[in-house]
Amino acid sequence: MLEVFGLVMLCKANKKNAIARGKRPGGFIALTIILWIGLEILGVVVGVSLDLGRGSIFLAYLFAGIGALISFLCSKFGPKGDYVDPSTQSVNSYNPMPGSYNVPVDTASYTPYPNGTGVQPSPFKPAPSAAAAQPRFCEHCGSPLPDGSNFCGNCGAKNEA
Repeated sequence: MLEVFGLVMLCKANKKNAIARGKRPGGFIALTIILWIGLEILGVVVGVSLDLGRGSIFLAYLFAGIGALISFLCSKFGPKGDYVDPSTQSVNSYNPMPGSYNVPVDTASYTPYPNGTGVQPSPFKPAPSAAAAQPRFCEHCGSPLPDGSNFCGNCGAKNEA
């Protein structure tokens, strides 16, 4: 049980080291488990083939420790990458290209909603159109028309929308 606890703690440490180096942690966790267990089994095989008796167990632990050290050194001092852990990214860093990773986004000039207010438009109220935003005038007398009105309030003439 103590060995499993040690393996879990080493996997957590290697995950943290890999993320700090900009690498995806999954490969380093797999490497840790494979090296630890694989070299431990190799140590037992070597100990049994050398007819060490109970010394095979100590040789297995020695080999497992060597595997742990190798995996730790790989995660701690491996080459740097460009991976960013999604759990450490802020909520405001919106990635406009789904499926891609580590795309820098200029959050100062980016507005996530097309109305330019930075507020999500209501699905219950239609967005104002460009024509509705401009005031309309009567085609006959030139006085302003109320919104949505087809008749002039001044001269009473019908105006097309």
